[in-house]
Amino acid sequence: MNLLEIAIQSGLTAALLGLVGLWFEGRIKKKIEKYKDALQWETRRREQVTQIAELISLWVAREYDENLDANKVRYESQKKYWELALWLPAPVLRALNRAFVEGQAGHYKEAMTLARKILVGDADDVKAEELVHWKPI
Repeated sequence: MNLLEIAIQSGLTAALLGLVGLWFEGRIKKKIEKYKDALQWETRRREQVTQIAELISLWVAREYDENLDANKVRYESQKKYWELALWLPAPVLRALNRAFVEGQAGHYKEAMTLARKILVGDADDVKAEELVHWKPI
């Protein structure tokens, strides 16, 4: 094999390795973008889950301050509920539905503990009965 053949083979090998490297880099970039999109979605979902506390607080606000406009509180609660209904997992949404239909603090607490599991993880062992709900004075 002469010097020219070695140079040609080396050039072809380098070009082939370059193409493989570009292909691999493209696949890695796509996977990273997909992961980033999934992470952004999960972050947004977790942010929405934290809004459950705000919704429940808004819903019970008139228990603590009778001077609040009942329709305004109901409207703001309904608006927040519809926003959350788009994001919440079915078990959390159903617990909220029971809380609003039956009006029992136990169901609010159930929704909160289900939300905690989303934020903290399934290993979270806080029970609904452990959450405190202060009654108005």
